[in-house]
Amino acid sequence: MDTFTSFTYSFQKQNDMQTKKIEYISTMQDNDKVMSTYYNNMYKNNEQSESFNKLLKDNHNIYEQVGNSLNKSNWTIKEFHNQKLNKEYNDKYDKHTFEYVPSVQSIENNQFLLNL
Repeated sequence: MDTFTSFTYSFQKQNDMQTKKIEYISTMQDNDKVMSTYYNNMYKNNEQSESFNKLLKDNHNIYEQVGNSLNKSNWTIKEFHNQKLNKEYNDKYDKHTFEYVPSVQSIENNQFLLNL
């Protein structure tokens, strides 16, 4: 099994606007099976937006789950099967956590440890 993991933190300040962004990508491949997770967490003007994309490709089938949340509100989730929308719903924020990705605060205070 091949594994790839990427973690990126970026900070941008322009005039009075600050943008902080965390991006996490993890992909595992084993023969015809691919599992991938993409997570994005962005702070801009005191507003937090998060999104994730989980993908499973098994032979010729592709299963995908896409979620968006604003200021830690419920996730708006769409599920796809072979690129066709299968289900759309809202889910509790705490049900989809990415605790293995450090927070912006822990990065800025140099208090994070990656356990991948």
